[in-house]
Amino acid sequence: MGHVVRDVYRGSLKTVAVAKGEMKVIVVAAFFPPAGGVGTFRVRKFVKYLSEFGVSPAVVTMTVDEYSRIGWQMDAEGLGDVPTGVAVYRSDAAKVPFVRDIGIRWTFSLLRKLRLAVKRERPDLLMFTGDPFFPMIWGVYFKLFYGLPYVLDFRDPWALAGVMAVGEVRSCGWWIWSRISSRRWF
Repeated sequence: MGHVVRDVYRGSLKTVAVAKGEMKVIVVAAFFPPAGGVGTFRVRKFVKYLSEFGVSPAVVTMTVDEYSRIGWQMDAEGLGDVPTGVAVYRSDAAKVPFVRDIGIRWTFSLLRKLRLAVKRERPDLLMFTGDPFFPMIWGVYFKLFYGLPYVLDFRDPWALAGVMAVGEVRSCGWWIWSRISSRRWF
């Protein structure tokens, strides 16, 4: 059995052939149980029910210590939604005092951990879910150098639309993302 995936980079459809009818997906989410909050519900439920559709997930996320460091709320009960056997790879964010964007601070340790996860899990697809959105730039990297198709899941980007006041200086991550997303590199 295979799964049809749209290859946006080349604009074509292709079938990902998967042994035993199961597709392997690595989900990249900055916040995942035991982190709490609204942003984790969708990801944890998504991971919980993927196997019912012939998809075997693994997750790359931040460490529990990192959640504590940035003051993120915790919800240990959320771990009950994570199926037994799901590999969860965790990495820290850099401790750079002048960079407030957690996505930028996490992006380079994420790359190292995601390379390791890809090597071990041998996925058919990567799924990046955000906010934060900055780590999604690695989708292009893994497409170009590993041939992996990827999905970008923009959770509530509308919530950021009114955050910036007129004339306010935007973050470096916002500037880089606007340059990348304006081109058809995906």
